[in-house]
Amino acid sequence: MSTDLTGAVLQVSNYKDSLMEERKFLADKKKFYAFNPQCLVITGNLTNEIDDDKRKSFELFRTGLKDVNIITYDELFKKVENLINLIEGKF
Repeated sequence: MSTDLTGAVLQVSNYKDSLMEERKFLADKKKFYAFNPQCLVITGNLTNEIDDDKRKSFELFRTGLKDVNIITYDELFKKVENLINLIEGKF
């Protein structure tokens, strides 16, 4: 895995940890509820940037994460495209 991707996973995990530590203080001031928020990292392009050899490592890495979801820009685009088609009745 690239250092950028692992760095992003660590960064978002640290953000979640900070949020969970501060949630009591936030909840005291406003109506704020956080129980176990999901974290998301959007990165790269699976089709153009990852060859077959690296894809296996990438899939093992992202499916092995407990609290962080990783999606690539092309996967996100495809999900949005499918949602639009579903809403417009094109399926």
